[in-house]
Amino acid sequence: MISIKDIGTILGILGMAIPGGIYVHDTKMEVAELGRDYRQHVVDSQLYDTQKSIWQYQDRLKSNPSDNSASERLRQLEYDQKLLEYKRNQLKKETN
Repeated sequence: MISIKDIGTILGILGMAIPGGIYVHDTKMEVAELGRDYRQHVVDSQLYDTQKSIWQYQDRLKSNPSDNSASERLRQLEYDQKLLEYKRNQLKKETN
């Protein structure tokens, strides 16, 4: 079975053997752009889910401020959110 990451290589080889290599090159570029768009979508989705979890744990801490496990989980979620925002910013720089 051919993996997705090998498709670009196969298209490049075919582009050298078959006239119209420029078209194949354009196809490879579109696949790369699609990959960036997909990664951007995944990061945005993860950020949304993380934010929802943060709100849930904040509500949980409002009702029971002495819940140490919820407090620790909230800190971890906030850290994860910062990492995801950093990834999102890196992907935006990559597309510009």
